Amino acid sequence: MKTVLIFEPKVTGHYLKYVAALIPACLKQGIRVTLALNSSAKDAASFEETLSEFQSDVEIFFVLPVARYNNDLLNACVWSRSLLALLKSHRFDAVFVPGGDNLLPASLLLGNARIRRALSGARLLYGHALFNLHFGNTSFRSKLISKIRLFALRWGVSDKLLVNDPFALDWLANNHPQLVGKFRAFSDPLTGADLIAKPSARRALDLPAEGRIVGLLGALDTNPKKGVFEFVNALLRLKDDKRLLVLVAGRLSPETIDLFSPLKSLFGSRLLFINRWLSEKELHLATSACDVVCTPNTGNLGVSGIVMLALQANRNVVGSNLGWQGKVIPAFELGRVVDIKNPQLFANAIATVGAENDTPSAARESLLAYASTLNVGNTWLDAAGCFEPTEMITWHSVAETLI
Repeated sequence: MKTVLIFEPKVTGHYLKYVAALIPACLKQGIRVTLALNSSAKDAASFEETLSEFQSDVEIFFVLPVARYNNDLLNACVWSRSLLALLKSHRFDAVFVPGGDNLLPASLLLGNARIRRALSGARLLYGHALFNLHFGNTSFRSKLISKIRLFALRWGVSDKLLVNDPFALDWLANNHPQLVGKFRAFSDPLTGADLIAKPSARRALDLPAEGRIVGLLGALDTNPKKGVFEFVNALLRLKDDKRLLVLVAGRLSPETIDLFSPLKSLFGSRLLFINRWLSEKELHLATSACDVVCTPNTGNLGVSGIVMLALQANRNVVGSNLGWQGKVIPAFELGRVVDIKNPQLFANAIATVGAENDTPSAARESLLAYASTLNVGNTWLDAAGCFEPTEMITWHSVAETLI
């Protein structure tokens, strides 16, 4: 029986969703799965939602150290030592590191020869290896980090590097063509939830039945560049629309809540908060309850999981004209993109975009299939090159539907 190690020290954001996508694809092929997770993962709500159902099917070690530094690269150095220790004590056919954006650079400090010996022929795959590299870096610090990452991509030990932003691969082909062969595109996974009618979603979340709801959703306190200030600034220009309601759903820090202070006196009961961690099911409900979903990211220019949830719920998006969503939203007709730094343009888009996209689209259906949980898992198995061939939808086939 072949064996796979899935090594994931991060418990926030998308990371455990990637782990959950890998497991069914492995089990379908009869592959034995070992998970190495952060020691705090077993108490995390994200673990309960995404991975608890697999506890009887896989071996789970909660052994990785909790992040102890504010710097992700320093934490990655600690986690790389943990990975090396596991490789020395166990044998695997493949090792998957979904949240590997800083682990590959950190691994260079351990020495390539030590890692190769510990792998003993196992295939090693990292995810997120091009994280934000293809966007303009202006500061000295960001330029230095980019150079270190590019050096690691070229010289670090890995058999395949998987990237969830296909436009990063376009950038790579133009700027570093010698590295293209090391990479493979994959998607943020979607669970394939059924469409929920707007009235049903609102009842489930105890939201007003009437009115036009504009939503800002997700973990808004984990990234200061989610565009909360810009969102509030745009809504100030829509204060006289009495049918407009604002839904802010997801865990919020006190500092994030304070950003909404200018709206409280103007919107009153039309400003709706769901201030807690939301499961994937609840996020789907919140998305389905909206007439329009906003994703005004100002700095996190990679893939937006909220845009993908809006696609799944068939709700239009008003998003930033930068980065991944600046390309995907117009290409797949998912809504509108604007310069979210221009509050009047942003407000106009919110006021005029439709709620649902009823036009049939082969491109959107293809994008949904590409993002299915099983397709994401099969993509990783295929990239490893040491398991049975699998049927899968590639980004190339999705892009062809746009022609």
